[in-house]
Amino acid sequence: MLYICNGLVLTEEQGHFVPREVDLVVEGGRIARLAPRGQPLPPPGPGDTELDAAGKIVLPGFVNAHTHVHNLPLKGRVRYLPVEAWMLYRIAGGADWTPEDCYVTAMLGAIEALRTGTTTLVLMVPLGLEGLDAVARAYRDVGVRAVIAPMVADRPATVDLPDGGAALPAATRAWVEGNRAPSAEDGLALCREFARRWHGAAGRITAMVGPSAPHRCSDALLAGCRDLAAELDLGIQTHLLETRIQPVVSQRLYGGSVVAYLARLGFLSPRVSLAHAVWLTPDDIATVARTGAAIAHNPMSNLNLGSGIAPVPAYLRAGIPVGLGTDGYSGGNHAMFEAMRLAAALHTVHTTDYAQWLRPRDVLRLATHGGATVAQLAGGVGALAVGRRADLVILGADSPALTPLNDLVDQLVYCERGAAVETVVVNGEMVVQGGRVATVDEPAILAEARRLAERLTERNRALFAFAREHEAHIHRAYFSAGDA
Repeated sequence: MLYICNGLVLTEEQGHFVPREVDLVVEGGRIARLAPRGQPLPPPGPGDTELDAAGKIVLPGFVNAHTHVHNLPLKGRVRYLPVEAWMLYRIAGGADWTPEDCYVTAMLGAIEALRTGTTTLVLMVPLGLEGLDAVARAYRDVGVRAVIAPMVADRPATVDLPDGGAALPAATRAWVEGNRAPSAEDGLALCREFARRWHGAAGRITAMVGPSAPHRCSDALLAGCRDLAAELDLGIQTHLLETRIQPVVSQRLYGGSVVAYLARLGFLSPRVSLAHAVWLTPDDIATVARTGAAIAHNPMSNLNLGSGIAPVPAYLRAGIPVGLGTDGYSGGNHAMFEAMRLAAALHTVHTTDYAQWLRPRDVLRLATHGGATVAQLAGGVGALAVGRRADLVILGADSPALTPLNDLVDQLVYCERGAAVETVVVNGEMVVQGGRVATVDEPAILAEARRLAERLTERNRALFAFAREHEAHIHRAYFSAGDA
């Protein structure tokens, strides 16, 4: 058992976060008891661990509702561009990765996430089975909770462009379409085999199904993902209406709303989460709410790539579950504290009626409860309560951002950056101690990530040169539909 005593614990009462002086007892990876300070606890036995949290704050671990870790060693190599232009560099940077490259990259992302208080990651991973195995092994080894969706598609990347790539020069189109995805059957087989190997592994790894985006998938692949997820009782995550161009693409492919198309296909359900969802219409919002699907909001990535600002307050008013995510290196980092602060400030632009602005407690719920819903882990993680998984974070209350401590929730959202994180517990195990990941050789992983970046830079030099040379063609195609 693990005893965490003498701390200020962020609990919930009737939907409100309440700091309380209680002691926690963790047994079998779950919170077994929350005892008011001074109430006698069972005496620790041999092998039990006592953690004195005096002068510290204990809060539920964050759930990152949408992210990627592939290509993390290449961060800083590509300036921020719209997603449709970004794809050239995504193709260049994703070439010829080895399983070891994938393992180190996943470990790098997990270290950053854990050190800033994230205990669960929901990931879409565009790799083959060997790469997916390497990513899952990394998360198993480091001790983080991970929900991993093999990201599959069976249409070429030119489908992202308003004209389907028709205006691209032959060399550009051939290179982009040469990165063609496997067939629908191959994509579904990959998802099935990954789930067979890893769903439920180590009590912390679960599988999802990850159709990349509806417009990148055939009807057969989308329907297959729907049916496979229902058969295996898995969640589904897909990118949806991320950019201002994608409604134009949807009109070309479906003759109208992609959300209406997904509803007709029977694809939308409470097991589905929609990443980004920036450009939903009022009718789309009503449809998503009616079907019970959730949304994974990625404010920093949406701004960095010029995708827009998702109307999250409208989604919440409609009753749509919303989780908070960081996306991949397009989001800058994996720090949920920064994502919370941006989400809190960003949505004030939607209305001058400040009674409608997101409050700090709303944003904290996005990073905990909302993320747990997206991860298909609602009721298991995202809160400190008896019976929940013991995924928690301990902060030093002497952090400058938390001094003086006037309003804990407000200061967690608006002031703290993650620097105060001292201890992180996942599934009852301490994986961060003294602000460092304790389960792996952190300096060695970081050193290997630096060497990996050097190797990738040299190995993909010609591909990046090609991407830079042909970016102008993508730029023209991007605007081929006018100011859409």
